[in-house]
Amino acid sequence: MKINLFATLLLVATASSAFSQTQWANYWPLQQGAALDFSNGQPQLIQPCALWTFEACGAICDDQGQLQLYSNGGGREPQFQPKGTIWNKNHEVLYDMGNTEGGGYSAKQGATIIPAPGKPRHYYVLTMEEAEFEANGGGVPGQPFGRGFSAFLVNMEANGGLGAVEQYLPMIHAPSYEGLCAIRHPNCRDYWVIITDHNTHDLLVFPVTPQGQCR
Repeated sequence: MKINLFATLLLVATASSAFSQTQWANYWPLQQGAALDFSNGQPQLIQPCALWTFEACGAICDDQGQLQLYSNGGGREPQFQPKGTIWNKNHEVLYDMGNTEGGGYSAKQGATIIPAPGKPRHYYVLTMEEAEFEANGGGVPGQPFGRGFSAFLVNMEANGGLGAVEQYLPMIHAPSYEGLCAIRHPNCRDYWVIITDHNTHDLLVFPVTPQGQCR
């Protein structure tokens, strides 16, 4: 296994008693316009939900279990694919990735959202490219290997608490397709993000810390 200590971005899901599990467990967006809400202990179907995707989806709530934002991870032309989008808690467009940013909405794990270490009310939306990035003429000039692993830093203090993208971090690593994983660090603050390099099949590990620099 090759470890690439790239001081900047993210990951998500092991439990620690210091953090609320409601952040990832309460709200599950589904593929086409619906979601499940587990805040009362039992799944309740919620409609409408703005998400349109084939596989990729990610959502996050605050410590009280209130939805903050969700995403389909990305999109591209033509026809059947939607644009990549981040939506706010009111199911309105927080950020339009268009057809040239983010990852792919058909990646197995194309969107994961984590808190930004050391930045209250900030989140990283992590995105991963789909293996079909060139299908149906969807290749983008300047992206011969697709977009790989990218990320968006969202400031939830902006827009009256509805959020805005503060920074886009494109192609942190490419080529990489289909999967990404985020794991909380034992210090209960930082994260590890794990992806696979498409050429070597090595696992690459990216630490996400308050001091992390993406480029």
